Amino acid sequence: MIEAGLVERQPCPTDRRVSSITLTPAGRDTIGHATVAASGELRAAFSGVTTEEPRAPDDILDRLRNERHR
Repeated sequence: MIEAGLVERQPCPTDRRVSSITLTPAGRDTIGHATVAASGELRAAFSGVTTEEPRAPDDILDRLRNERHR
């Protein structure tokens, strides 16, 4: 990522064991494009899921926990 110009490594001025990694402007652009692409993919993947369905696993786990504590 450093070689691709997406991040920069900066040594800590007070502790030479430590380096900071920061995004470059090109890295921020890449993250932005990836976020847009991933959002579209997630929307497409979940397009057939109703708003109630994501609660189902939580409801099942709650019931299992309650049964265990009886």
